[in-house]
Amino acid sequence: QTIASKVKSELQSALAPGGPLNERVVEERLIGRYTIQISLHKNGDVSSVFVMSAEEGDIRSQNRFKDLLHAFRFDFKMPKGKQYRVEIPFDLNNIPR
Repeated sequence: QTIASKVKSELQSALAPGGPLNERVVEERLIGRYTIQISLHKNGDVSSVFVMSAEEGDIRSQNRFKDLLHAFRFDFKMPKGKQYRVEIPFDLNNIPR
């Protein structure tokens, strides 16, 4: 399994009902559709989060979702000395409320 597929899989699980990101998105009423580039290094730590495109959202939702992603800890080891960038689309408007 590639790093990109692991990242996407873990984020999908976290955004599924009952997941930690899902609870925050629903609780804080975050909205919008985003394409986000996440950079990872070391032990699955997020080093940067960049919003490549944003639609149907507001600045508060965009910034808060970026903060949530930046604080997210991935549960896998990165190959030593490597850094990865992964582009992922998110549609917060489709999360059941």
